[in-house]
Amino acid sequence: MELNVRHIVINAVLFQALWFSAVMLGWVFALPLLCLMAWHLLLTLPAIPWVRLALLACVGILADSLASGFGFYGFPSAEALMAGFIPFWLVCLWLGFVLTLIASLQWLRRHTVAFAFACAIAGPASYWAGVKLGALILEPSALFVTCGIWFGFGLVSSVVLKPGANTAVPSYGARNVL
Repeated sequence: MELNVRHIVINAVLFQALWFSAVMLGWVFALPLLCLMAWHLLLTLPAIPWVRLALLACVGILADSLASGFGFYGFPSAEALMAGFIPFWLVCLWLGFVLTLIASLQWLRRHTVAFAFACAIAGPASYWAGVKLGALILEPSALFVTCGIWFGFGLVSSVVLKPGANTAVPSYGARNVL
């Protein structure tokens, strides 16, 4: 099922609000927006591939945690780190971002290579904006690492969330989660 323009815009606006809340105010303000994004999609889509979205979020969280662990970037508030993982506000961002893949970014995700290159540009730009707002610290080589992470994520997510796959509600009326 295709979302209408109103729902696509709502998804995009909610994610931008989530991004600014997470980066500038922390996870306490981002989490309600994340829940609102998920609730909005529950109301507007007949079937959501929750398992695939969760796996993609885990891939992004793990990639960021490894990059952080290797010292490519760090976070000014060390107490926000959870046992070697990225701060929870960044986890919220990854969870919110994957929710845009089936809504506001679905049109671009259909074009695998273009989407991967868009990710390789927009992902690092997002990190750079986070640096300017004081949410993280980047090493000079980190922009290249984040370009690679985001390019790879764009390719993987385009394959995992193939357009048209699992978007119909099964005839028995249950939600399709894979």
